[in-house]
Amino acid sequence: MQSPAGPVDADWYRHETAGEIAGSDNGLGCSANGTHAACTFRGTSANVSSYDFDGNRLWDSADLINEIAASSVPLMLDGGDVVIGDNRALYRFDSNGNIVWQTVMPRGGSPISPVLTQSGVIILGCFRGPVYAIDAATGALLSYKFIRLDEADTGFFDTQNTPAVVGDRVYISMQHKLNGGLDPDFIGALVAIDVDVTQAEPSDRLQLVWSYEFGAQSNSSPLVIDNMVLFDGARPIPGVPLDPHLFGIRDEGSSVTELWTKSPPRLTFASFAADPRGGFWHFMNGTPIITRRDIYTGNVIETINVDTLVDEIGVHMPSSAMTFSGAIDAPVLTLGVAAPGGDSYVLAIDPNGPGLRWKCRINAASIESPQGQYPILSNGVEYRTIFWHGPGRGSCAGRE
Repeated sequence: MQSPAGPVDADWYRHETAGEIAGSDNGLGCSANGTHAACTFRGTSANVSSYDFDGNRLWDSADLINEIAASSVPLMLDGGDVVIGDNRALYRFDSNGNIVWQTVMPRGGSPISPVLTQSGVIILGCFRGPVYAIDAATGALLSYKFIRLDEADTGFFDTQNTPAVVGDRVYISMQHKLNGGLDPDFIGALVAIDVDVTQAEPSDRLQLVWSYEFGAQSNSSPLVIDNMVLFDGARPIPGVPLDPHLFGIRDEGSSVTELWTKSPPRLTFASFAADPRGGFWHFMNGTPIITRRDIYTGNVIETINVDTLVDEIGVHMPSSAMTFSGAIDAPVLTLGVAAPGGDSYVLAIDPNGPGLRWKCRINAASIESPQGQYPILSNGVEYRTIFWHGPGRGSCAGRE
């Protein structure tokens, strides 16, 4: 799906339901299948809504799902079905908003964006909860697993990041919890879990294959390119002072090999983005620079100063996830930027220039910022980028 060519302006805006008014806070906001989008919010009701290309609200979840939904981006299945939940249950809705199934999460936890394996299993990594495996077709609870240091561990690992999936292997960046709080030794682990639905015993359907230890916390969901797993951590190892690191590890099947680590001066702010031309992009808190690195060495390939591209009053810094669209040889990178006391924008960047394809001004002198993954909708002729703008602002679609 290609990004709008520009120039771009806000085409539609939704600010009516309790969910839309509350917004998605720092959530990932919306996902889409090309013609429809589904979004999550942190309101008192209507915390999941579906929209068409023209911004018509097709359905919402009314009082069914609580504000924890905003921790996740919906999973959209073939045909437009939507899978999303809160800390009580997971739901599958059809394209009209009817409930196909609902599955109670017996050990609780706040789900962080459901993902789908090759064999049709939905995996939920949870904050303050276990890893769940649920049959996408029937909603049957196949298994759940607490990841622990050893059998004597009185705590467990949870996550605040979306899992990555390759086939039936799941990668999750996790942090160890004790007595409901973060382990004082800041123990983190990037784990590889195999999903095997042929096992008779539920406990055997989620198998921990290997674990790579680092210093928690991690602010980026794992990015998997070929057999490389890329992620960040607040420390290189547990038990040491804050020292932000980036990691490149190689999945060897039954084990893992560390290929490189890098020590940027600041914490990572959001998940990495794979560049179709090769490498990956990331950015740090408090800087307008986004950086492209080699996946096998971690070395810098190029940098872009987004504030220079915006060229407006204030220092504009990245405020959201980054998303690529378009052709492999002509990709477009979309992200939100904001300046304290200045305007907020959604930018579409041509990294081959590098240059600005378009910018969409959101709100003057706002402390809020555009959020989301910027999915694209099309009616076959035009293209629209969907995003959310901070608490109390609602949804917008940018158009040519």
